[in-house]
Amino acid sequence: MDPVKKMETIYNIRKYYVYNFLINAMFHTPVFVLLFQGMGLSLTSIMFLQSIAFVTVFLFEVPSGALADLWGRKKTIMLGAGLMALAYLTLYTVGNFWLLLAGFFLLGTGRSFCSGADTAFIYDSLSQDDMEPVFKKVKGTGFAMFLFGSVVAAVIGGYAGSFDLRIPYLFTAAAMALAFVVIITFKEPKNLKNLTVKHYFLQIRDGVSFAFHHPRVMWLTLFSGFVLSFYISRLLLQQPFMGNMGIDIAWFGWIYAVLFLVSGVVSHYAQEIEQRIGEERSFVLIGGLMVISFIVLGLFPSYLWVISFLFLQQFVIGYYDPVFSDYINRLVTFDKRATVLSVRSLVGTVIGFFVLVGTGLLSDVYGIGNTFVFSGLVLLAVFAGLIWSQKRMEV
Repeated sequence: MDPVKKMETIYNIRKYYVYNFLINAMFHTPVFVLLFQGMGLSLTSIMFLQSIAFVTVFLFEVPSGALADLWGRKKTIMLGAGLMALAYLTLYTVGNFWLLLAGFFLLGTGRSFCSGADTAFIYDSLSQDDMEPVFKKVKGTGFAMFLFGSVVAAVIGGYAGSFDLRIPYLFTAAAMALAFVVIITFKEPKNLKNLTVKHYFLQIRDGVSFAFHHPRVMWLTLFSGFVLSFYISRLLLQQPFMGNMGIDIAWFGWIYAVLFLVSGVVSHYAQEIEQRIGEERSFVLIGGLMVISFIVLGLFPSYLWVISFLFLQQFVIGYYDPVFSDYINRLVTFDKRATVLSVRSLVGTVIGFFVLVGTGLLSDVYGIGNTFVFSGLVLLAVFAGLIWSQKRMEV
């Protein structure tokens, strides 16, 4: 093993942790729905704006993954962070629906360039030194830094938002700019092809074909897509839900911070948990906790029940990301990895678009509590169907 390359890999891991902290320092998270409601937007309109980011990811996700496979993970992630900094600066300055739409378009584009490429970057950094067995540990710690960044940003953003709901957006733009600077110091793994237009489109074709014709990869993709989509819908509805309960805005940041902290701790120990309970029980655990938490949130809107079952969902999010990433990475070869991971995100964005628009409409018409119950029942049907289909694949 080349000691120089090993040192580069160690430095990449450390910088990857810093990158994860900054790229997810979303200071605006505790208050952004309240800002848009203050501008006169309905929950349906707010969910529609968020879904535009999903649609944009849908358009650019796989092309950006192929670009990362051919042009380089580092350059692709840099482009994504730069676009996100510009997006949040746009959202900080504008005040009408159409300019907000443009900001969310930029945001979705930036996310698509980071999505998949950052996971592929760290996996390939490890693989060039035969360190793949520690990927789950590195990914889990990286996701913990992701969530710890969210914790710090949530507390600061909640307080800042209690004075001016726009200020947290400026802070988030600054965090994205700092992430861009960190990415510049990454060392690109030495496994990339030379970029040509022909190779680019062949890469997209081969990666998409592999993902859609590999039953296990597609099963994992669908499962994770539903988990993440309904989690995001809850995250968006959580602010008006807590507001309806009479919780002060200044406390929103602390509530988000504690929730993110739970996910961060779980994510850090995800490898140890998964080794104890195994793959199949992990699916049942994730699906079961998501279903129960949504139904209880809707039926029992008291402080104790709400906080307790929000914790359960944060446990799920902290656990599923490093575990599912590892499951998929083990099934995919290097040359298709970023593209296939982007297909995973693409499928998730399609699911997310319909989930966000649907839950927004339901919340405006029937209320947030009833929407949570309905979400739990939908997830029960989806997860039951997926687990049943998995049993059939094994026969």
